[in-house]
Amino acid sequence: MTDSLNRLVRNCLYMGQDESGVERAIDRLGRVDSRTLERYFESGDNRIAPLLYSHLKRLHLSDRLPPSRLEYLHTQYLRNCCRNAILHSHLVRLAAEAHTRGIELLLLKGAATLVDGNEWSTEGFVLGDLDLLVCASDLERIRNLLLSLGYYLAEQDGIEGMIKEGFVRLDGLVAIDVHTDLFWTGCRVVYSACFSSNYRRNSVQASIGGSPVRTLAHRDAIPYQILHDLVAHPHGLLWTTTARLYRLCRMLESKPDAVDWRETIGSAKTEALQNLMLAYVGYTCSELGVKVPAEWQLPENRREEVWLKATANAPRSIQAECHQLFVSGEKNGGGHALAFMGLLAGSWQLAARPGSGIFRLPRRWAVVTVSFLYVLIIRGVAALRFKLFPRHVT
Repeated sequence: MTDSLNRLVRNCLYMGQDESGVERAIDRLGRVDSRTLERYFESGDNRIAPLLYSHLKRLHLSDRLPPSRLEYLHTQYLRNCCRNAILHSHLVRLAAEAHTRGIELLLLKGAATLVDGNEWSTEGFVLGDLDLLVCASDLERIRNLLLSLGYYLAEQDGIEGMIKEGFVRLDGLVAIDVHTDLFWTGCRVVYSACFSSNYRRNSVQASIGGSPVRTLAHRDAIPYQILHDLVAHPHGLLWTTTARLYRLCRMLESKPDAVDWRETIGSAKTEALQNLMLAYVGYTCSELGVKVPAEWQLPENRREEVWLKATANAPRSIQAECHQLFVSGEKNGGGHALAFMGLLAGSWQLAARPGSGIFRLPRRWAVVTVSFLYVLIIRGVAALRFKLFPRHVT
């Protein structure tokens, strides 16, 4: 039931030009049992009720839902607006205090969407903690500032001299992670080891509540988001979360002319990572109906070549299963199977090389990741084409 609801909700969140499929999906969603729907929306990975309401409101289609379903979505949306407003107010105060002390803040992920003049609404996005980046020389000062504002140091972690400190307010309302670099401790991924771009120099000036801050430039924000979604968490890949796919689509659509797409994909240090990015973006855009940037589209005559390279390090049995699905997907007129299998194969290749260059995964996480992908491919081959990549709802 969860798989079918995932598909139905993604069809409701479709961002393409044809809205007729969205209308049909809304009508079907309105016929789902209310308790089933609420359980789905309140599960850990599916906190997208506020996003769904925000999207349908933007399309002026929310009135197609039955009143009871609409009231539930509206309530969740208002609650999220209140929470985001609280996060915004605390971030405004922190930015003002940091500015008076000469501490420069670079806002990451959800925190970056709260800046003044953001061109797309963030009311529908459920934000977790707030992520900030500071220079290592400012770490002690920002720590003392947060302690003076009623936060306590909850955790401290790091790799190779880079530090991440997690702070939580005494009332438990707000959590802030302070980074000295872009990295993820769970799988020991370092952004600068994966991409050749100087993200600090490329960062752009912004403001929040009138106080100056900085955010990642689009050319870095997009690869950073992709890397975070795909491989940055030890508890599993995050690309399956619909809200993350939606957010990436909004990022791709925002200021497309301001991004040198060829340079962005070229900043990846290996062809395997480039293939992984292309596959993820292709998968994301096909799921939600967004046009892939022309420079990131794989030509028809190169698709199988890229696929073969991406699966070069996988066992032959897995190669055979992947190729069968690849060919099947192509015969049915879609590139979805290629994009998804390229995604898995790219992840496989990177995870299967512990201690080498780019990701430097500890062997135990490589084993866990490879095992996860193996089980997913074997158990999902028969169902992927029908459950994950059906045509838009008709």
